Amino acid sequence: RFGTFEIADHAAALEQAAAVRPFMDLDRVGIFGRSWGGYFVLRALLTRPDLYEVGVASAPVVDPMHMRVSVEPYMGCLPADCPDAYEAGSNTALAGELAGKLLLIHGTRDDGAPFGESLRMVNALIAAGRPFDFLPIPEADHRSILGPYWNDVLLGYFLEHLAR
Repeated sequence: RFGTFEIADHAAALEQAAAVRPFMDLDRVGIFGRSWGGYFVLRALLTRPDLYEVGVASAPVVDPMHMRVSVEPYMGCLPADCPDAYEAGSNTALAGELAGKLLLIHGTRDDGAPFGESLRMVNALIAAGRPFDFLPIPEADHRSILGPYWNDVLLGYFLEHLAR
């Protein structure tokens, strides 16, 4: 049931923390993640668009079905045995729910989360008519994508879309 409970838990923790911390502004929530963390950025923007306003998904995994080897131990079954569980974790199936700002960043030579993962999400967002930003990093792999330029883009995206 990968992708089913994590964002609900994260959102509940934010809401609980904000209830006793008046300085927290739940109208300006941004989320960032790399690799499987990028999967959860997408999941947050797509399943809780009322809370998560801006997300940066770097080298994201998009759907458990396409990265099934690394997710099978958590699913407890193979895709042939429980296709509904894998489909329930699909971010591309929810592309039409995107309401916030999304930046996808991905290296074209990524061997940890293939570049095609982001292209799958790009195709789904285009088909759903949802605007997004996409930054491919030529020749970067899963680790070399990090660096000063990447940091500046990441910070700049949050400042541009959350600073009011």
